[in-house]
Amino acid sequence: MTNKETKISVALPVKRPKFEWFQTNLDATQTAIKEIFASFKLDNITSFEAIPEGCQQFEQDQIHFTKESGQIYLEGILTKSEIFLPKTSSS
Repeated sequence: MTNKETKISVALPVKRPKFEWFQTNLDATQTAIKEIFASFKLDNITSFEAIPEGCQQFEQDQIHFTKESGQIYLEGILTKSEIFLPKTSSS
């Protein structure tokens, strides 16, 4: 059981083109995470897509995001977090 005041939000895994095994299992992994979180039936636990697949551009190593895609990814996490997580006032 989780404390209702605690908010948990997980960014779904993103592509990693260099690793075929990862790509092969990516859809199933994302689906499993979504289904497991939904099965909890709790409003304080969620998952989200931080960056659309079409925006996922990679460096030559096919592992790391380009600077632009990294920025989109971080902005996605921050935007989704602001929606889900309550704002707190600082003292």
